[in-house]
Amino acid sequence: IAQPYKTIKPVTPYKWMIGLNWTAIDDDGYPFSKIFSVGQSWSITPFPSRITVDRYLKKGLSVEAATSFSMLKGTRIINGVVGAPGNMITVDLHAKYAFYYLYAPKTKWFDPYVTIGAGYTYRTNAPKITHAPSLNFGIGFNFWLVQSFGIQLGSTCKFGLTPKIWKTSANYFNHTAGVVYRFDRAKKNTSSDKKR
Repeated sequence: IAQPYKTIKPVTPYKWMIGLNWTAIDDDGYPFSKIFSVGQSWSITPFPSRITVDRYLKKGLSVEAATSFSMLKGTRIINGVVGAPGNMITVDLHAKYAFYYLYAPKTKWFDPYVTIGAGYTYRTNAPKITHAPSLNFGIGFNFWLVQSFGIQLGSTCKFGLTPKIWKTSANYFNHTAGVVYRFDRAKKNTSSDKKR
């Protein structure tokens, strides 16, 4: 008696994903204390100024490229002092792992992830660290409102690659909030055959 059966292959959640974010820079010179001093330390750019492009690979892994422009306010603490306004431009390349891959069939709207990679920061208000490469570690969350569109929140800790990598004014936090859109979301691949 012929019995049909199905072979189900893993789901590819997307092929490309793009994002547009607001940025908040915490560059007060106290890298692991006063991290929630929003009114004193965070320089929030009033318009979306960070763009991300994410290419999905497999099994939750993807590669993310990002660039941003941020405004550092003179009323905020910047490396221990107030009154040093300026601008900041960053370019980053990250490897990214999304935990969504592990439980997507059960909870499709919640999508946490971690990133690790390298970056470059250009500052206009700090002559000694105007050009600073960095080692980046980040964590973030996507909240999918519909199948392809969602809200993204993230924080990245950037360690400036200088002789004093742990205690250097090149270290800072980059917090982001914005929207993401994923393209070419794949459907489950199923194939049927008959067993003879």
